[in-house]
Amino acid sequence: MEVHNNTSENRQDASISESLSTEDQSVQCNLPQRGVLHVDSFAENDRIILYYTGFKNYKQFMLLYSVLGPCVNQLSVCCHLKSQDQLFMTLIKLHLAKDDFELSILFDISEKLVSFAG
Repeated sequence: MEVHNNTSENRQDASISESLSTEDQSVQCNLPQRGVLHVDSFAENDRIILYYTGFKNYKQFMLLYSVLGPCVNQLSVCCHLKSQDQLFMTLIKLHLAKDDFELSILFDISEKLVSFAG
């Protein structure tokens, strides 16, 4: 019969936790919650912006956003999404022909809000 020493296992777990660097912990803390997409998180990744929107980079996306002028205030009708993210979602819907169900998962909102906002 094998006897386990829980005290030594607890010390090992504590040692492992303490060995995590501050950088590792900050990376873990900065992960988006519940898989919600935010255009700002891709500002430095031109490939992702191109894939999702068809724009070459984040700067072009922001140019469109700024050209919309006061109209962007009308985008803020959707629950917890910023107007930039609503535009991002609309461009994904148009560029990739994503359906409302998939977008509701990606942006963590209801299908009804996706159809209303996009």
